[in-house]
Amino acid sequence: MFYSVIKVIAMIVFAPFLPRKVIGKENVPAEGGFVLAMNHRSNLDVIVGGLSCPRQLHFMAKKELFENRLLGWLCRKLNAFPLDRKGNDLKAIKTALSLLKSGKVLGIFPEGTRVRRGEDVAAKAGVSMLALRARVPVVPAVIVGEYKLFHRVYVIFGKPVSLKQYYDAKLSNEQLQQISEEILEEIKKMDADTKKRLAKGEKLR
Repeated sequence: MFYSVIKVIAMIVFAPFLPRKVIGKENVPAEGGFVLAMNHRSNLDVIVGGLSCPRQLHFMAKKELFENRLLGWLCRKLNAFPLDRKGNDLKAIKTALSLLKSGKVLGIFPEGTRVRRGEDVAAKAGVSMLALRARVPVVPAVIVGEYKLFHRVYVIFGKPVSLKQYYDAKLSNEQLQQISEEILEEIKKMDADTKKRLAKGEKLR
């Protein structure tokens, strides 16, 4: 309830200043757990992703945010849970798996960090590892556009990627990372294709 109320308020507040065009909502599964893998350039990506996805999102957030009691309370109310980025946080992994297996949506940034313009950061193995352990698909998504006042951004949801062929395979960390890289490549292709179409003056639908 709290999440839904805050989402409506945020949509009203942000709409005039940061207009969004959401494309591909039909690609978002109406039920069941899945990993939403998005590009990451700004802290606003979490907000824009949450406002654009028709399903409630859950995110891992750095544990430092939860050290402040008020901020930590707000983060939890908005479906975030703490992650220790300095090592393998088993508690966070168990929480993520539990959410996915119970039919919830987990938002993840494949590179694990913000990526600035011109940077090339490799994908982490965690994206594919969580999807495979929970036996859920991955939905690639991309946010295109600059976060500037009155400047439209586009949020595109791609078709779900099934990893069923790997469910019973024993994969090494290198193999998991390779699968994550393939997912990241799909996100990059979506990003490049969207920018090309916008450059041509196409109206995206």
